Amino acid sequence: MTDTSALGMELGSNRFYSYASSFVHGFKWMSDYIRDDEDTMKVLADGFASAVIMTECAVALFEAQSAHPARVPVRLRHCPRILWSTIEEWAPRYWE
Repeated sequence: MTDTSALGMELGSNRFYSYASSFVHGFKWMSDYIRDDEDTMKVLADGFASAVIMTECAVALFEAQSAHPARVPVRLRHCPRILWSTIEEWAPRYWE
């Protein structure tokens, strides 16, 4: 299996859209390309992963824009600890 994680969110989003839009626009079209339950579950898993990653990015972006050097130490963080390093990296972009 090829590691495509370096390609970022764009690859996952494009793949998810290509396959999962068939659920919205017609199951028959999708079933012509995906013929078994395992492959269908893979598409659904990709879609769920895309949704989680996009939500995490939205939360990190909101938190980064809400941060300010004068308030950072006292501001409560209402997000998962795993996002803190991303927020700290992004926040200075919005201080000026």
